[in-house]
Amino acid sequence: MDPGFFELKTADQLFAKLEDDFQMARADSLNSRLWFNFFVTAEHIPEWHFKDSNLASKFRKANAVLRVCSHIANGGKHFEVTDKRHNSIAATNITYTVSVTLGERPFSEKATPPKKEKAFNLHLSPEEAKELGAEILVTELAGRILDLYRKTLLIPE
Repeated sequence: MDPGFFELKTADQLFAKLEDDFQMARADSLNSRLWFNFFVTAEHIPEWHFKDSNLASKFRKANAVLRVCSHIANGGKHFEVTDKRHNSIAATNITYTVSVTLGERPFSEKATPPKKEKAFNLHLSPEEAKELGAEILVTELAGRILDLYRKTLLIPE
């Protein structure tokens, strides 16, 4: 019998999956299933890397982005953002931004129509807000997690 989960056998391979998850989620940024896949995978990278649950736990607790990631991965599986064990996220919402091209008359036939974008947004607890700000977009949080893993776990780009 071969150990591992089919082709997933090392932390580097799991990180490659995480990068793929990120690209798919960014391409379909309002697909909560894809983001959930990303955060559940991200939650387990420290365990695969350190091969020691205590070291992995210390690493997570030392990094605000990973505390928020843990909250999503573990709280999300219970279909709620608030729970007794995880307190990094106070609330979630979808933000809307509208961008217009400056200098164009809004009702002209040639005017570029306003672009309306939606994004998943997290309202963070006061503790996490000290480090990350009161709110963070899911895409930004995911990018910071990838950067943290590349810098601290020496995972190749």
